[in-house]
Amino acid sequence: MVTFTARRSKPELVVPARATPREVKSLSDIDNQPYLRLYATIIEFFRRRVPGAPEQRAASSIIKAAVAEALVYYYPVAGRLRKLPGGNQLVVDCTAEGVVFVEAYADVRLEDFGEPLVPPYPCVDELICEAAPESGDHNPAAFAEPERATPREVKSLSDVDNQPYLRLYATMIEFFRRRVPGVPEQRAASSIIKATVAEALVYYYPVAGRLRELPGGDKLVVDCTAEGVVFVEAHADVRLEDFGSPLVPPYPCVDELICEVGDLGAVVRKPLLYLQVLVFSPSYLYVCADGHCKLSKLSSKHF
Repeated sequence: MVTFTARRSKPELVVPARATPREVKSLSDIDNQPYLRLYATIIEFFRRRVPGAPEQRAASSIIKAAVAEALVYYYPVAGRLRKLPGGNQLVVDCTAEGVVFVEAYADVRLEDFGEPLVPPYPCVDELICEAAPESGDHNPAAFAEPERATPREVKSLSDVDNQPYLRLYATMIEFFRRRVPGVPEQRAASSIIKATVAEALVYYYPVAGRLRELPGGDKLVVDCTAEGVVFVEAHADVRLEDFGSPLVPPYPCVDELICEVGDLGAVVRKPLLYLQVLVFSPSYLYVCADGHCKLSKLSSKHF
């Protein structure tokens, strides 16, 4: 049986080509059944009508543009599912955040799959898109959402906060020692921090929202969606004392201390705040990467 490896581009979001309605749509009682809360995979093959035209990369760009155009009419697909209070009912929040698009290339011909072209396909894992990638020794990223219901509104940024040079994430690293070593237990302490963040988001609810652009792309607003902030728990096989004294930057292995946020300059439709709690023995590292177009140094400290 043929084997091959696909060379994938970095996943990106394809958003609707034009502005779409900002609304919430309820699911039917049938679509809301728990057994339907999963991803299903569809694999389809297409041949170019004229071999060699368009060139492969151009064809990928055409498909991407066609998806963006289709999302104008199928705009709920570009949104996100969220739970209503109680957790039993799902709704589609039409946020226009987009769908994941990955371009890949394989060093194999479709003819090598054999005739007729029917499943099971060889190397099927190379044909499908990874829905929830995980990496490193960190726990999978989870979202800390406001503990209670918060206002659903849109807040404009000031002219100062809206400056293009502030559209980035900045990293803050803070160390904390437990007052009584061994109490609370490490994992329990992480849960306490997460619960505290959820409570804080009730009052700082815009932080749990998402930045989006108004038509024209020059003005950003905070859409208070209550989607939450990213929370990652990690554990290190090293003592904080091993970092030396005094504890000042540059810190060793700094990439292991911070939370991965992707492109630091891409802030639209992404969480405003990424938090990581790294557990040492017997201390904690609390790392915060936040978008300064929303959180000032002072407000970060208050949060």
